[in-house]
Amino acid sequence: MQNKHFQVQNAEFNLSSAIPGSLNNRSNIPRMDILENENLYIYLLEMPGINSETLSLDLEDNFIIINAVIMEKDDFNYIHNERSHGIYNRQISMPENIDPERIEANYQQGILEIKLSKINE
Repeated sequence: MQNKHFQVQNAEFNLSSAIPGSLNNRSNIPRMDILENENLYIYLLEMPGINSETLSLDLEDNFIIINAVIMEKDDFNYIHNERSHGIYNRQISMPENIDPERIEANYQQGILEIKLSKINE
């Protein structure tokens, strides 16, 4: 599969290979909904608190690999901490009937939306 590169919400996404080593780190797995109609699949992932500059989407074989980092506040000591910090990571198997040339992604208000267009048969 050829490398893909496109701009999404002021964040650059490189659709190539996974970030080496990132899958081995302890990570947060974002919750996800999958929607479908006759033309496309829509994946919605909850990823609050990330900076879009740390967000990467990679295509490897038939998988979309999503990585992002939530930075901790280094200049403070935590008294109470319930929110996740560290690496967001999710690997999604793509359906066979999608067009890899027509993948769109948008990150806005803590939600990553990935649209996979179906191949017209």
